[in-house]
Amino acid sequence: MTAIDAPVAECDAIEFRDRYALLTESRIDSDTLPDGVYAYPMRHGDDPGIPIAIENSVSVNFFGTLLLTHSLDIADGDCLTIDAFEEICYFGEEGTLDDLLEIVAPTAEFAPKPEF
Repeated sequence: MTAIDAPVAECDAIEFRDRYALLTESRIDSDTLPDGVYAYPMRHGDDPGIPIAIENSVSVNFFGTLLLTHSLDIADGDCLTIDAFEEICYFGEEGTLDDLLEIVAPTAEFAPKPEF
């Protein structure tokens, strides 16, 4: 699957670990990310509809890309195991990079979920 430019990615607005974020089914070309935005590929397990881990690179069982305004501390070769039912909440709305940058300042310690 070819990576696409971040500004044209179709994204869902989500809450990830109590912070506003975006999730896209596409792979993102990291060279097209605006300053202050981080992209992390997610891996699914046996059920392709449920992400189980966030990594720096995913080749097999790619679920989608998580876009955040804060960096995750994931060492090369490691992963961040997640419980999608506890840590991801879909708002049922589309989101854009502009939304992400407007709602969450890149240096914010905590960004509460937006009101839709």
